[in-house]
Amino acid sequence: MLEELKQLREITTTLTRNGYLIDQAKEWEYAFDAIQDLIFVINKDGLVKFVNKAVEEKVGKTKTELVDSKCENVTGCPFNGSVCMGDGVCSLHKDEGFTQKDVFMVPLDGWFTISRSPIKSKTNKLLGHVCVLRDVTARVEAENKLRESEERYRQIFNVAPAGIYEVDYRTGKLISANDAICEYSGYTKAELFSMDGVDLLTEESKKRFLIRAGKVLSGEIVPDTVDYEMVKKDGSVIWVSISNRYVYEGEKIVGATVVAQDITERKQTEEALRGSEECFRNVYDTTPLAFIIWDKNTFVTDWNKKAEEVFGWSKDEVIGKSFLDFLVPEKARSLVENVVSSLSGDVLVAHAINENITKDGKIIVCEWSNSAFHDDNGNIVGAISLGLDVTKREKDDIILRDAEAACRLVREGLREGKKELESYKGFRILIVDDERIVVEVIADIIEAEDRELHKVYKGQDALDKFNDMYYDLVIVDLLLPDIHGIDVIKKIKEISADTPIMAVSGLDSIETINEAMRAGAWDYIRKPVDSVDLAASVDRLLEHGRLIKESRLLNKYI
Repeated sequence: MLEELKQLREITTTLTRNGYLIDQAKEWEYAFDAIQDLIFVINKDGLVKFVNKAVEEKVGKTKTELVDSKCENVTGCPFNGSVCMGDGVCSLHKDEGFTQKDVFMVPLDGWFTISRSPIKSKTNKLLGHVCVLRDVTARVEAENKLRESEERYRQIFNVAPAGIYEVDYRTGKLISANDAICEYSGYTKAELFSMDGVDLLTEESKKRFLIRAGKVLSGEIVPDTVDYEMVKKDGSVIWVSISNRYVYEGEKIVGATVVAQDITERKQTEEALRGSEECFRNVYDTTPLAFIIWDKNTFVTDWNKKAEEVFGWSKDEVIGKSFLDFLVPEKARSLVENVVSSLSGDVLVAHAINENITKDGKIIVCEWSNSAFHDDNGNIVGAISLGLDVTKREKDDIILRDAEAACRLVREGLREGKKELESYKGFRILIVDDERIVVEVIADIIEAEDRELHKVYKGQDALDKFNDMYYDLVIVDLLLPDIHGIDVIKKIKEISADTPIMAVSGLDSIETINEAMRAGAWDYIRKPVDSVDLAASVDRLLEHGRLIKESRLLNKYI
């Protein structure tokens, strides 16, 4: 930029007359207007004699308004015998030329690189200055954001609950480590930096690590996460789950960032589970009861040896088939289907006696004990049925009488349940949020003819409302002014465990979501709420609550 200023000075020197600049060459004015940098010329008294188009656009004034005005109309800084640009940050003294980088100029609201070159007469008398401001705001702000991002990363690195360290594959040494990995291993950071990364592993895990590393270096695809045993400084051993993010130079792997999670408790639980499963398998194979596992579609997923003995079909013959198609005679089908349908309402009929068919066509009577099993989210996904052949114990007339009585009870229960259900027309929903505008937004989204909406703005008001009447759904904000939303959820669940609850919060952490779900919330919506997601969630929770209510009534009257 200084070279450009020297050329400008040579041009402007020829245009000097009577101690100030006079524009006699429109050609260079047009050229300067095409330059994006801010270029202006002032005389030795601080009066503007020329500005290019970029100055006009930045300052918001025309050339006519700026020429012969004070330089502070361009820079915002008063002239004091020298040339000052940028809120007093820099001064252009005497006839010196200079360049100053990354100066924030308040009047121009941006970062600039400032260059100035003096204009002199042939007798070396100072006539004025050519000043050039180059806008570098985008670059400076990008650099500032990068520094902020690096600082945030460093803070996360240091306080992360997982162990994090970096390894230089060229030396095998650790080059950085956070506090968590020190806590896991028992070593200080200085001790870790003197060690090879593999020194933290047991001999068996070290072998597996080196085999995996060889596959990675050869380009073979391997799992992202691997479990290893880590040896602590005191000699004890813990399990860690390790994930790598590799560092490359060109196509060559030269290092890695490693994230390690202590999974010792999980491994211990898995070991205990394996023991429990082994015990279960022994009972399963030796029990005198027919043991059948089936999913929500009545397809058989397991069938023990006693079931093979009682019904005649081998395990291979029945896996993947609906037991309704081969095990239940037509006469008992409706009774068994009632048991199956109760599973869809999340309340399985625990006990039943009905006829069954063996492979050779014989009709036998079995007494069944049913138990539902759930997925990780608490949803029923199937059932375990234990069957005892009671054909010899019960006479046919007693069995028929019991079956008829059961059917009668079902019919009567359904009639009574239908009457009670009819009293629950529509849905009553309670909205709890201290922000009134949020309450109104939620109400507008979920409003419908069959919905009665109640609105409160404090946690205690919500609990008072809930004690006074039944609600089909409660939508509660987690940050309330008097009672925390988590406590509101817990107290509602103490009053009515089956009431669907939706938690709403502007907080976006996994910990907050998990805490709300553990307290009893069935769903979680983040603020600002998405109207489509909110409406769909409300529909789903209301329908789910309705099914539970109907199931409870069915059990009540049967």
